[in-house]
Amino acid sequence: MMSKINFESILHNELFSEEVILKLKTQKLHVIVLAVAEDSLCAKYLNQYLKMGMHELSRYCDAVNENVDPGCLYPKFTFTLFPTKEHKLDVKKCVIEMMKAQENYFKTPEMLLAFDETAADFLLEVKQILESELKQTSDNLSLKTVYYPKYK
Repeated sequence: MMSKINFESILHNELFSEEVILKLKTQKLHVIVLAVAEDSLCAKYLNQYLKMGMHELSRYCDAVNENVDPGCLYPKFTFTLFPTKEHKLDVKKCVIEMMKAQENYFKTPEMLLAFDETAADFLLEVKQILESELKQTSDNLSLKTVYYPKYK
């Protein structure tokens, strides 16, 4: 029997709610953001809430985008940097890699696709691929709910 994973939209202002930040800090939530170091959701989560320095943040974002491969920050954080659309990338491959990190390392019951509003179309593409991939997985997944901001 296939597992049922719920996809739930949240409002943009809920991305930084006390509940979301607490779950992130206690490693109960896997957050996926675009690897953009400045003026982004990535910077706000990592710099403002998780206290990562901007130099280190920029290095991680640069590495993810140069390698065109998601970068997970395990075991320090339940956080994945997703390559930006400006880079030639295989989105399905990146989603599969992100799911491998979720199931092999993070094992959180919840995931948040926190893409900036300027990437709303890219967010929908990633969400659709993730939904398709999750339909093919077995019942023993730790993941139960995927949240995403609703921009459109």
